Amino acid sequence: MNREQKIAWFMIVVIATSLVMSVVAVTVLYFIVGMPRDLDGFSCLGISGFAGFARLIFKKEKGVVEFDERIQIIRARAAAVAFSSMFSVTIISCISAFFIYGSEGMIPIKMLTIFVGVVAITLFFIYSLAIVIQYGRDSIDGGEKNERE
Repeated sequence: MNREQKIAWFMIVVIATSLVMSVVAVTVLYFIVGMPRDLDGFSCLGISGFAGFARLIFKKEKGVVEFDERIQIIRARAAAVAFSSMFSVTIISCISAFFIYGSEGMIPIKMLTIFVGVVAITLFFIYSLAIVIQYGRDSIDGGEKNERE
C-alpha cells in the first residue's frame, strides 16, 4: 500500500468515525433536549479535521518515487468525482432546507454552517473513497493481466 492509499484510508476512517459520532449525538440529544437543540450534536463532525494530519502522519519515503502519471490520473479522476458529488450534496441541502422550513420560513445560521460543513466533509470523503476504489480496481485489473500473460 503506497502513501496515497494510506492517506485516503486514514481520511475515510476519521470522517466515518466523526459521522457516526454525530448521528449518535444528534439521536441522543433529540431524546434529551428536543428538536432544535439536538442539532448541536453535529459539532462532532469537527473531529473530521484530524483527517488533515494524514500527510504529516504518513511521511514520504526517501528514495521512492512519489509522483508519476498514474497517481496524477487517479487524483484528477477522484477530484472530478468529489466535486460532482459536492455539487449534488449542495443542491440536496438547499432543497431539504426548503422542505424543512417552508417557502416562508427562515433558515437559522446554525443550519447554514452545518450545510457548509457537510458539503466540505463530503468532498474529502468522496475524494478519498474514489482514490481507494481506483487503486483497488487497478490492482485487480493488473492481477488479471499478469495471470493471462
